[in-house]
Amino acid sequence: MSLLRAWLGRGEAGLPPATPLDFDRLAQPRSPNACLAAPEGHPWAQLTTPAYATPPTALFDALLEVAAAEPRTTRRDMPGAGLRAQWVQRSAMANFPDLIHAEVRPAEAGATLHLYSHSLLGWSDMGVNRARVTRWLAALAARPLPPLPAPASAAPPPAPPPAPSPLAVALAGNAAGRHVLVAGDTPSAVAALVLHAASHGAASVRAFSTQRPDDADGQLRAAGAALGLEAVAEALLARARVGTTAQIEGAMDPPWLWWLRGKWDAPDLAARLGPLDLVVDPGNLAAADDPGHRLAQLRGSGARALLLRCLVPPPGAAPGFEAESLWHAARLDAATSAALHAHLAERWLDLPQLRLLPAGMTPEAARAAGIHEPFWWFMGAAALRRLLTEAGWTPGEAARHGPHLLLTATAA
Repeated sequence: MSLLRAWLGRGEAGLPPATPLDFDRLAQPRSPNACLAAPEGHPWAQLTTPAYATPPTALFDALLEVAAAEPRTTRRDMPGAGLRAQWVQRSAMANFPDLIHAEVRPAEAGATLHLYSHSLLGWSDMGVNRARVTRWLAALAARPLPPLPAPASAAPPPAPPPAPSPLAVALAGNAAGRHVLVAGDTPSAVAALVLHAASHGAASVRAFSTQRPDDADGQLRAAGAALGLEAVAEALLARARVGTTAQIEGAMDPPWLWWLRGKWDAPDLAARLGPLDLVVDPGNLAAADDPGHRLAQLRGSGARALLLRCLVPPPGAAPGFEAESLWHAARLDAATSAALHAHLAERWLDLPQLRLLPAGMTPEAARAAGIHEPFWWFMGAAALRRLLTEAGWTPGEAARHGPHLLLTATAA
């Protein structure tokens, strides 16, 4: 795009052809001359759009009418856009072109709206883009919208089970005939992995953590319902139900329970857990205070093999970051945080700590910012393999899934 032609042109003259904007992968711009309005839950939107109780086509038509009433605004041709549109609006004094992107999506309550305005020229927009988005949303709210049609009497078909995670797929391929231990503190994730292992022929499968949830059996049943594995959950509970068994401080729970509770650093942990072929860690090693110690704890289970998932940016994800890098979040500076955030956002992972605490992080600052599960370590693939080796593991195959590595290891 020629900046001079874009500035001196009229309407969309001088601009490249319009293309649909992928709001799901839209990274936060570095310049302040932009404003995004999106439904609640978006990680960086400046404004929140409501749920519109109207058919999506009606909301889209109303938005087109709002845009048509704006001065110096041209709708851009975008073939096959569906409920997406793009406009260029030029300033009255300097003829600066700003682009406005919109997408209407169907939702359970009717429709949702993404609206994004940004300048093509300059750095600071003096609040123009935010004022425009606010004005358009207010004009849209003032328009009468038709209600949703009455719901059909027939119940919709049940939703299909969610696709298994890469970790669950890898576990399913390694579970047959093996004694499996799932290590973790997130009940829903642990229960789902236990069921995946059991449904793919594990000789036995149990969970282990320092604290067991009060509703462990309920978590297993809920995971079974979500995954379509209710029969597998009930069969496991028939053999190893946790129920309301009292917790005994300092002692291993009875071995017939499917979720055990104990201390990872217990010197006789391997003997108390019994023979194990595979230990699976669904947590993220990068979120551990001491990843080397965490790997040593997993080695202490006595399992002969390990399967874990870890955030591992590739070399070049930030200036100076290489395969051997092992960076702690407290030592990051603003430039490094910005580079890591941009890289991870392109791969659909937003770490709020990199935006909220760009000049390094402490536990106190993380709590004050509402970050309850921060990532403390940014490690390269070679650094992760070194940590595994130091903890008594022999690293095996690794597969990349977005910003994460799925890695296997065997006991050295």
